[in-house]
Amino acid sequence: LMLAARGCVAPLLGILALLAAAETGLVWWTLRAPVETDEYLGPFGPEDLLEQSHIALVCAVCFLLLCAALARNGCNRGGVRLDYTLGRLSVGEKTQTAWWSVCNIACVLIFWAFQAALAWGLCGWCAAQLEAAAANEQAVFLAFYRSRFLHSLLPLAEVSRYVRNGILAVCLGICAACFACWQRRGKKGAALVVLALLTVWFFPAGTGAVINDMLLSAAALALTGYTLYNLWLGVREDA
Repeated sequence: LMLAARGCVAPLLGILALLAAAETGLVWWTLRAPVETDEYLGPFGPEDLLEQSHIALVCAVCFLLLCAALARNGCNRGGVRLDYTLGRLSVGEKTQTAWWSVCNIACVLIFWAFQAALAWGLCGWCAAQLEAAAANEQAVFLAFYRSRFLHSLLPLAEVSRYVRNGILAVCLGICAACFACWQRRGKKGAALVVLALLTVWFFPAGTGAVINDMLLSAAALALTGYTLYNLWLGVREDA
């Protein structure tokens, strides 16, 4: 576990710093202009300002960078042959992959929690710039219900979205560990790439999108089960 953590802590911190700097800068740039209102719909909400700042796009890019960093962490690269180091350990390849998965899952959960907390703070900042009619004490809570991106980050009372996000975190962590394991064997694993792209595309969803949650969770579990089964067969054949 410590060997896995040593290779991902620095990239994770760098990605979180990039995420915070980019999103804060974009929101600041958006708030430089006077806050507009719609004469028919009234004042814009804080979620509209966040949408104009395109922080969801920054989150998607940083998430893909995180997936790449987690997959690269367990790979042979350059002159570094990680498989030689792992071969000296007293535990087998299955156990090594399990510990790598635990580390990866923790990194994905930290990224998710950091982004949710950052979005909450940025949403409160935007709410403070709005007119009194839109900047009431419930503005931030309402924004996390009205915005598809914000609601998926922090679903509040929607249990199915928490379950979906938890399944995605577990499956992404396992697929990243399996990707590295396949690479050390001289093969390619596509499950992580497919799951990461599916997550980016279908992650934002409005309230009540239970079907979306179920389908994305099922796809994640199917991809993870498939790659684990193939990896288990490969380890068994080499044993």
